[in-house]
Amino acid sequence: VVDNNATGISCPSSVAASASFTCTGTHTATQAELDAGVVTNTTYSTPLCSGLTLAANTIVTTTLVAQNPAISLEKTPSVSATSVVGTVVGYVYKITNSGNATLTAPFSVTDDKIANVDCSGAASTLAPGAFTTCTASYTIQPIDITNKQVVNNATASNTFVDRNGNNQTVTASASAVVYTPPIYLTV
Repeated sequence: VVDNNATGISCPSSVAASASFTCTGTHTATQAELDAGVVTNTTYSTPLCSGLTLAANTIVTTTLVAQNPAISLEKTPSVSATSVVGTVVGYVYKITNSGNATLTAPFSVTDDKIANVDCSGAASTLAPGAFTTCTASYTIQPIDITNKQVVNNATASNTFVDRNGNNQTVTASASAVVYTPPIYLTV
């Protein structure tokens, strides 16, 4: 048996006339096949069955492969603590493709304390394991000192188009804490 994808093909060493048999082989899906969601396989037996042409002896199969789009999110503040009202805290949001299919832009992040998260510099595509970043900043307010910390929660999202043309929204959440203890002076 000749197969355009499989390796390690194993067939019985002898087969009775007119008997059917099974051969086995393996194939690891490529990234392109995972992105497409299908593996197309062409096989034919050798020698050719008596009286048949190569075309008549060839079988083409299409196998669906699981597309598992997913992302993870890490949120990192530029400082871990401050007691100064007006301090600008920068945030970096690291979006990682934790699935098995390539993701394409746009990537977005919403944050419960920050109106605008900038993802304009985000990558146009993310292969599995790759990451991109978005950024934002927050200015420490008097209430943050009273509360002794700023806790904000963020959610990253991306829309993946599967092999059938259907949109699947993938999301991930993360939070970060910046401690803002009040300073007490005793004289």
